[in-house]
Amino acid sequence: MYLWWSFWLILVRLREWAMKKRLTSVGRVLFWTAAVAASLLAWLPLGNPAWCATGSLMPADKLNHAFAFVTLYVLLWWAYRLAACRAALLLCGFGLVLETFQILLPYRTFSPLDVVANLVGIGVGMAAIKVLGVRC
Repeated sequence: MYLWWSFWLILVRLREWAMKKRLTSVGRVLFWTAAVAASLLAWLPLGNPAWCATGSLMPADKLNHAFAFVTLYVLLWWAYRLAACRAALLLCGFGLVLETFQILLPYRTFSPLDVVANLVGIGVGMAAIKVLGVRC
């Protein structure tokens, strides 16, 4: 948990530095790289379906979802300076699209808990930026 906190704290500090230097393009490249990576991880046939069916690492999967959306939220906020609600709505839509397309894939399954984990990640990202008191 401390490692994740440190990771996005570094992202926030990097954003502040980049904003001073007018480097929003760095944030945009990082955001779109992370969004493409999240899409690929959601849609590619990774892992063993028999292993997934056991649910042995289900909490780790949900933490991965939450961490991914914390990262995406911070990067989206950095890159485009969107209002908190607008950024949250965009990422909610992105998460729903990722999960919905998994219905069409024979080696993936739709999970409402994944959507909940995504929402938790977005909420944590919003709270983190607010707690850190970083201005847009």
